[in-house]
Amino acid sequence: QIFWDETLFLLINAQNAEMQEAVLRTCSSARALAWLWPFKNLQRKYLKTCLQIWTQPKAANASASSTSPRLLSFLFLRNAAAMTLLKDGLSLEDLLRAVLRAFTGATSSYTWRSLNSVRFMENCILELFRLDDAAAYRAGYVCIRQLALVL
Repeated sequence: QIFWDETLFLLINAQNAEMQEAVLRTCSSARALAWLWPFKNLQRKYLKTCLQIWTQPKAANASASSTSPRLLSFLFLRNAAAMTLLKDGLSLEDLLRAVLRAFTGATSSYTWRSLNSVRFMENCILELFRLDDAAAYRAGYVCIRQLALVL
């Protein structure tokens, strides 16, 4: 648990994209997530942090040759979603709901300049929905129901 607390601290306080990439590359593998999974509180903290990184636009100081921290944070989210299907803990529906909430928050100030960023996030959400059809149906139904209540 100490390892995960310290890597979370590094991830949150990293000053440049390369440091975030190194931490995310190490922590987003399926083997690493198997060690994180027993700690429910840390799961939620990592999920929240990765969602914040995923919804941020590309950093201006990130080099063109480096892998984007956004992509690596999505890799973490994707592997965590796959892990929800295999182990107890966070449910896939909760994860999808958190991803959709982060997406709506990030796209509230949608402009033509942010089109690539929004398309990237849309494709990521589609990939998460393809993991489990039943969970995707339930999440979609809840969103449509909420939209009907608003209208």
